[in-house]
Amino acid sequence: MQGSARIGGTVSLLTAVLAFQLAGCADTRIGPHQVSALTIRVTVSGLDTDDGLMISLDGAVPQVVSPIWGLVLRSIASGAHTITVSNLGTNCSLHGPNPVVVNVAPGGAANVDLRLTCTATKGVIAVHATVSGSTWPAWLRLQVDAAPPDWIRANQKTFVGSFAGGPHVVRLVAVPSSCRLVGDDSIAVSLKTGGITRDTVLASFDLNCDPDVPVPYGSGDSAVIAFQRGDDIAVVREDGSNTKLLIPGATPSWSPNGEFLAFQRARCVPDWPGCTGDLWMIRTDGSGVAPITASEGFDDSDPAVSPDGKRVAFIRFWNGPDERYLMVSDLTGTSPVVLSISNPYSTPTWSPDGTQIAFTCGSLGPRDGSLGLCVVKAAGGCASYFAQDCPGLQADVHLSDNRFGGSEPAWSPDGQRIAFTLSCLRGECPVGADARATYIALLDPVTRAFTAIVAGQSPAWSPDGRRIVFAGNATNPGLNVINLDGTGLRRLTHDARDTAPSWR
Repeated sequence: MQGSARIGGTVSLLTAVLAFQLAGCADTRIGPHQVSALTIRVTVSGLDTDDGLMISLDGAVPQVVSPIWGLVLRSIASGAHTITVSNLGTNCSLHGPNPVVVNVAPGGAANVDLRLTCTATKGVIAVHATVSGSTWPAWLRLQVDAAPPDWIRANQKTFVGSFAGGPHVVRLVAVPSSCRLVGDDSIAVSLKTGGITRDTVLASFDLNCDPDVPVPYGSGDSAVIAFQRGDDIAVVREDGSNTKLLIPGATPSWSPNGEFLAFQRARCVPDWPGCTGDLWMIRTDGSGVAPITASEGFDDSDPAVSPDGKRVAFIRFWNGPDERYLMVSDLTGTSPVVLSISNPYSTPTWSPDGTQIAFTCGSLGPRDGSLGLCVVKAAGGCASYFAQDCPGLQADVHLSDNRFGGSEPAWSPDGQRIAFTLSCLRGECPVGADARATYIALLDPVTRAFTAIVAGQSPAWSPDGRRIVFAGNATNPGLNVINLDGTGLRRLTHDARDTAPSWR
């Protein structure tokens, strides 16, 4: 993750330590006993600067100075020098004169201490929704002003984020159908700025809920499909009934006994650009939410729970070297091992016996940049992220062999076939197919023969191995179910955001 350096738990606006030598006095002849040094230190009280602090020595081009390390100027002439501070930002003030005049003795070292006080330009909004009458976990949809809505969990304080000073409106836009809101669904708050600490305001809501006992998913004769709807994890019965949003997240994967779902959850740090992904688990009643991985500097995605329910395969992206890895760890995220380096791209899937893992990988040969299907053994692996430390790391076996573009593999319950998303390339398109479309196809991992079934993407098998659920396209949005021979196509959901199904 890229961002700025941290100072005592707060974020500075400088991303690195900048040390340099000024040549502004290069025209002045310096004798062997006149070489001097000047150290500039910066102390910031209150909050961080909104802009990078700059200093100029004797009118030279301004340079950035780090509040962490300061600035050391060497090989400067002795005598009087003028230091001008600029780019203070609207929220900071400098104590003392500006510019500052300092005298440097011949061959000596002088120090200049710059002291700044910076005040808050934003405040923080926190929300607490109290639910009474039911002990069942409740998730509520919340919106601040016109910002995109987000989910919060009831009966705990949630820091929604930092916002500009002034009035704001906090509104509950979705509550469980079994709950009734006590009071208004909107609360007006106001944030103050200008202080040396950030103002925090709390918006509180109260709800009375029925002592309901939701029907557990998976009970009865109907199987359950978990999937991703937009930025949320949802579940639906295979007859298309009883759709339920569980929690914000992506790419769910069932445990073999249906006890929990593993999923990807975004981790966003305030005032830092972008978000990374961690792996979490949750029960379908909304309880048991717990992290599997939470590693700074890594972006984890596409979890796949092993057939024995004890391990999880996933894709890890390391921001430093910009590398992807196929990983396996236990459900606590400890002792992860690398099974494949660089080539993995996404969507690992276990063979039913737990001995192999197929995944989306970079293809070989002339179709550079396209994707293919690869497989590795699930045993072994390496504890290091560096190939030179893993001489015995197994090579990926390419199932696609450049004959077709493939992604999103899903191993059948009997282990005989792999369903995947077929990229329609060159002469590998099904007869009469749209060359720009993708298709659900079945692959024999031994002979590598494949057959296209229907237009779509993101396949997953039914527990009995007789049907496939998949995400449709623009003309057939939502999740669909189809028999392996291409008959019995049935629409399951109608939301174009629905993708990444997992069936049990």
